[in-house]
Amino acid sequence: MEILIELNQIISNKKWIFGESINKLDISILPFIRQFRIANPEWFDMQVSIHSVKRVLNNFLESELLNEIMINYDEWKEGSKPEYFPIFNLSD
Repeated sequence: MEILIELNQIISNKKWIFGESINKLDISILPFIRQFRIANPEWFDMQVSIHSVKRVLNNFLESELLNEIMINYDEWKEGSKPEYFPIFNLSD
C-alpha cells in the first residue's frame, strides 16, 4: 500500500502512470496493481489515498489493449472440448 501511495503522488492528473500515453512501464506495473485489487476489491475501492492509482487502473481495465490480450476461457470440466491458446507470431 505504501508503494501505491507513492505512485499516486507521481501520477497526478495524467491519464497513465508515466504520461498521457500508455507505455511499457505502465504495462509492466498495472497487472500487479490489478492483482492487488482482485485480492479484496471492496477494500481497494474504498482507499481514498490512492484515487489516481484507481483512476489509472480503471483506464487500463477498460482499455482495448487489455481486452485484446485477456481472453477468458470457460472452466475446464470432464468431457469438455479442448481449447488451445492462440498462436502468436513471435517474429513480429
